[in-house]
Amino acid sequence: MRKLIAILALFLVLPPLAGQVVEEGYLTLNFLRLRQPDGTMKEFRNVKVPYRMERIHATPYRSGSTSFGEFDVQAQNTLVYKNDNGANTYFYTPDMSSALDDITLDPSGNDLEWRTMTFGYHAEDLEFALVRWIVFDTFVPGRGAGRSAFDGVIADFGTIRFWPAGDFKLTVDLAGSGYTFAVTDGECYVAQQYREPDPSGEGPFMRTINPIFSGRGPTIGTSADAFFFDSDENGIYDETEIDWFDGPPNEANFLWAVEVGGTIETVLPVSMQAPFGAITSGNLQSNWFSDDSHLFIQARRSPAVADPSMQLVVQGGLSPGEVSGLKFIFESQAVYQVPMVIEWWNYAQNRWDTVWSGRAPRTDEVIVYADPNNAANYVSSSNQVKARISWFDDGITDLSWGCATDQAVWQVVRP
Repeated sequence: MRKLIAILALFLVLPPLAGQVVEEGYLTLNFLRLRQPDGTMKEFRNVKVPYRMERIHATPYRSGSTSFGEFDVQAQNTLVYKNDNGANTYFYTPDMSSALDDITLDPSGNDLEWRTMTFGYHAEDLEFALVRWIVFDTFVPGRGAGRSAFDGVIADFGTIRFWPAGDFKLTVDLAGSGYTFAVTDGECYVAQQYREPDPSGEGPFMRTINPIFSGRGPTIGTSADAFFFDSDENGIYDETEIDWFDGPPNEANFLWAVEVGGTIETVLPVSMQAPFGAITSGNLQSNWFSDDSHLFIQARRSPAVADPSMQLVVQGGLSPGEVSGLKFIFESQAVYQVPMVIEWWNYAQNRWDTVWSGRAPRTDEVIVYADPNNAANYVSSSNQVKARISWFDDGITDLSWGCATDQAVWQVVRP
């Protein structure tokens, strides 16, 4: 099995929002599982994500309540789903720790990457908890009680942190992390879970922190006036758990918003060289896909002690256009866990920048480095990108050791 390491350079300064911004910075997604094109799930750990938090006021829901008042809607061009109807529309159900809502994006958001998402929570006291979100693709009726009515996980991610007491709305900048996902047909089902702070995401549920709903219904996109309440707290949303809040103006929809934008371009290496060491088998195409078709490099000891025993330089060319984010994906293994360094060529400063350093893995492992803020520095005026990977001998006496690389590609985020 391949392991995953996610390393991010994040220097984003978020602009102030209307309303009372009480906190902004970065939160850590302890786990982030994303569906790949072949249907498999790939997991990343400890992914830093920019966020901003606003204080709002939500009331406990009681059957028959209709005191939601008036509201204004300020639609934005990038919004493809908005159920956030402002003051006097927020409410929550005490003791609700797990629920799921259907979300259908405006068609303009179909198959585009989710750049931000907004949600709300209520906490009675300062809570140390894990908040987990699961985005499902499909509703499957007819399975009955005790069996999940939802299939096809698109994304599954969660964060452990202290959650201040009160009512808050948070916007999470997924694009700022370098990791995004899309909903192909625009229709999905989002679960929110509030749990004890277990990094696996499977800790006991906590009833003292709850999702916030917003009445009056979505103003962009659509959602049925119903949700699924996981009242038995087993993390399964079966079709018998469907629920609602007595109808308008208490529409049963999460406080939720989605912004999309941009496209993702995968850039394959078009040239490579091994300044140190010797390529013994494989070719440039060996590094195009994660398919266990490896490029093999054998170590060669250099007369200069500071030189690496093996080094691979790869260069790619991307299509013209503005770049808002850049990610490098490198999968490799080595015979020994020697020091290993990944560098990007900085065209703006005319230098190599170290973006990752550590020990080489002994089995195929994926290392991901993403920079969503300074990407332009690493793209030349002729749309070239370049990376250098080096392995250093720190006392190996074996004269016939080496490494194998399986993939070295870039992903470019377009605005």
